[in-house]
Amino acid sequence: MSVASTMAGLTATTPEPMPSLASPASPARARVVAAVLVVAAVASAAFGIWHPAPGGGESFGYDVIAPIHTSWWAWHLFAGLGVAAGAIAVGLAVCLLVPARGATWATLGALLTSVGGLAFYGGVAAEGVLGMYATDPEALPAESGTTLITFVDDNFEPVGLALIPGLVLLAVGPLLLALALWRARSVPRWLPVAFALTNVAGFPLSTSVLAVLADGAFAATHVAMGWSLWHHTRTNTPRSNP
Repeated sequence: MSVASTMAGLTATTPEPMPSLASPASPARARVVAAVLVVAAVASAAFGIWHPAPGGGESFGYDVIAPIHTSWWAWHLFAGLGVAAGAIAVGLAVCLLVPARGATWATLGALLTSVGGLAFYGGVAAEGVLGMYATDPEALPAESGTTLITFVDDNFEPVGLALIPGLVLLAVGPLLLALALWRARSVPRWLPVAFALTNVAGFPLSTSVLAVLADGAFAATHVAMGWSLWHHTRTNTPRSNP
């Protein structure tokens, strides 16, 4: 056997090189994330717009919940799930849009935002189920239901243990995601600014016209984020904005 034939055999059996770990995410995966982000953002905004205002004591008493006790449960359970799904999706979207510069901030922001969304969902789901049972006349008389809701309002710690940290993380995490987008320059420069502002704008607002506008702006910026990710999968080249 000649040396040439031996070398040819070795070349023929040489395995193909492994794909680079830095290769971009598949377009299908990124588009699923973009679609979930858009749907969840609309659901989250709708939840905020629908949510009734507190009663005179700045709490959701029996008189507020009883007329809508079935929809109270449904909105908290399903739209609250949309909040959690949106929090996870926006973190994934930013991580896909920030492959290099700013990736550490994107990873940390995605982690905080995702944990915050899940914690928030735990709190609102508990609030929704409790409100439905307490105001169902087949479960409790009105007087007993009122007593139960008043007791929960006065001892809110078990529900607030998940809800309040979730809200804090949902305020801090998106700021880190916005910082990552700003450093990466992979989206228009206005988007991370609008994303940061609309994520925190609704927290100090009560149910009012301003709160409705804030919820609408929140949904719009998340839709823009989803569109940016979808557009990125079509061009497969990140934008570099001055």
